[in-house]
Amino acid sequence: MFGLPMSTKTQAGKKVIMKPVSVDEAAIFAEGFSRYPIMRTLSIRAAMSLEMEEQWIRDSDKDSSKMGWGIYVDGELVGNTGFDGIDNRRATSGCCIFRDDLWGQGIISAVHLARSYYGVQVLGLEAVDSYVFFGNDASLKALLRVGYAAYGVKIAEQILNGKRTHAHQLLWVNPNARQWNAFWDGPIPDQYANKFAESRKRARLALRQAEKNVTFL
Repeated sequence: MFGLPMSTKTQAGKKVIMKPVSVDEAAIFAEGFSRYPIMRTLSIRAAMSLEMEEQWIRDSDKDSSKMGWGIYVDGELVGNTGFDGIDNRRATSGCCIFRDDLWGQGIISAVHLARSYYGVQVLGLEAVDSYVFFGNDASLKALLRVGYAAYGVKIAEQILNGKRTHAHQLLWVNPNARQWNAFWDGPIPDQYANKFAESRKRARLALRQAEKNVTFL
């Protein structure tokens, strides 16, 4: 399924629109996600055909365990983001801007804010998992900034540049009291207590910022 349309903005004030995509835009995805500099940040390892992308859009539209958006800047589709595997108020998040000329402009950070806000305000999620390959420092920092905590490592998760590469395991826990308490259902394990106390502070700040920046269209 696709999420409700939203607008948000970067710290520099650039407007970002998140909205459902159409099958007519499949060719943009196929071209964008079929370049190695983009694919090496993801778990896919082959070029995406037009037919594959068309089917992905159709399947996503019907799959109630997913909630996704296309990312639009200056009216152009530049990437996508969403939640996968939504089950029992928990999900996995993902995001990619396939226009690498737009990297480093705060777009992904703005999208993470809006997606987290949607997860709280519309889906009522308690927790969101994610992972980032070692070396992708910009993506890691963007997730940490909105309240994810890096708590572990997936060893030898993928082959990148011919070498086994690990991945950071991250978890975002809804900082609102009811969802926070329901998720932990008791004391946080000692080895994670400080880490998640800090991530909760960042998540609260992020949601307050999202209240200012995000508008449902």
